[in-house]
Amino acid sequence: RADSGLAPVRNVRRWAHKKKGRQIASLIDATPSCQGAELLIDSWNLSVPDLLPAINTCSQKVKLFGYAPFRIKNLKPKFVFTADPGETCNVIVITYSGKDFHLATDYVTGWKPLGTPMRATRASGKMLYELDHKPAFDIYSHYLKIPNDKHFYDNIQEFPLLVYTHDTYVLRVPFACKENGALEMTSAVEEGQNLYLSYGDPDFMLSDVFECRRGLQTFHPQAISICSCTVRQAFWGDCVDNELLPFQELAPASGLFTGGEYLRVNGELFHFNATMVIAAFREKEPSSLTETRNFKIKRTRDLRKIVMISRLVTFINVAMQELEVANAELQRLATTDELTRLYNRRAMRSRIIQQLDRDQKFSLILFDIDHFKRVNDTFGHEVGDLVLKEMAGILLQEERSYQNPDLSSGRWGGEEFLVLLPNEGKESAAKFAESLRRHVERFHFTTAGHVTISAGVAEMDQSHDPKRFYKAVDDALYAAKAAGRNCIRLSTPD
Repeated sequence: RADSGLAPVRNVRRWAHKKKGRQIASLIDATPSCQGAELLIDSWNLSVPDLLPAINTCSQKVKLFGYAPFRIKNLKPKFVFTADPGETCNVIVITYSGKDFHLATDYVTGWKPLGTPMRATRASGKMLYELDHKPAFDIYSHYLKIPNDKHFYDNIQEFPLLVYTHDTYVLRVPFACKENGALEMTSAVEEGQNLYLSYGDPDFMLSDVFECRRGLQTFHPQAISICSCTVRQAFWGDCVDNELLPFQELAPASGLFTGGEYLRVNGELFHFNATMVIAAFREKEPSSLTETRNFKIKRTRDLRKIVMISRLVTFINVAMQELEVANAELQRLATTDELTRLYNRRAMRSRIIQQLDRDQKFSLILFDIDHFKRVNDTFGHEVGDLVLKEMAGILLQEERSYQNPDLSSGRWGGEEFLVLLPNEGKESAAKFAESLRRHVERFHFTTAGHVTISAGVAEMDQSHDPKRFYKAVDDALYAAKAAGRNCIRLSTPD
């Protein structure tokens, strides 16, 4: 038969968390025929980001799941405890073992992303200081008009933060907000992670619930343990049975509402928030199919309000996505030359100004197609347009083969093209120009045949005067024309 054992670990804070996590992993691996381990961890008094990876070093065959106590203000300290009133500790490990014992785990989230992602630009442990270089609290004050007062946690519970990490979406709930706008999270957030504001959609949550139930139904459980976050309890209110009873119809179920949930998913041991973790148990092989009844969703007036609001949010989300697509297209049209698909003159001017602001060395190449008017007069403007397109293709090929990822190019006007080379002097820029000239000279243009280019090269001087810079590269181009075309000329000091 299956058996379970309590393994209290006293005063974890006295030892390094990583070391203690490895000890717990060793305890699990030393348990004969261990199928799973339930972790009861006080996440408020322990460094969970250090503890969990160490515990996760145990055998990947073992199912890991568990929960953390809910934090209540002004109630300190918190303990995980056994039946012995003399035992107080921060971690309890319950192992489930037996050769004929079977265990399955799964989880339910059901929250939807809202708006565009924001990057955690400053974070440390459970403190999230900045999102996109702004106080993290701004996401709630700006978009949801939630004040930083004693009701902050109650007001934001339905809008946790959603982060994608290790191929899994994980929810993070702020517990409090500091005066400087930093958010105190229930779980750690890493700098560089992208986070979304999210919202609860009852229909989406229930679809997650029933998908999870279908998976567990094939397992044929004899008992089920559920730990669900208090955030979900607050979201559902009187309708919380909507996501609990479907599992009880599979097998007798028990559980509790928690302040955090743990689960091993795809080889990683996660600390979840606003999530429901389910563990299903069975002894021996199933003797028959699990019978289930059709579950009727309870819909109160409060739930109907939530559904209506979620549909409005869905509408806003779709409208925002369509607006983003439209804005992206407008941005492309505003910065791209329609014929060649290179940057246009406006975009190149903007890039040059940005480079001037960086106060770093850079060079320009201005080139045009020799006797382009003759091409238009001889073959027509359609062939002339085709020559411009093929010239843009040659330029892009040269860009890709050149060792400067910041290089950019565009159509300056008519048959003129401009190349910007950051962090390069005019001598190295001239090498790029010569390589381009030779490529054009070898290329057979459709209908037009043999075409050449002339180019001028200039390096930004200490005056940082854009007008002088443009004149210098323009003068160099005309010097190349005067020298007989199909050549490169460098600008000369005034």
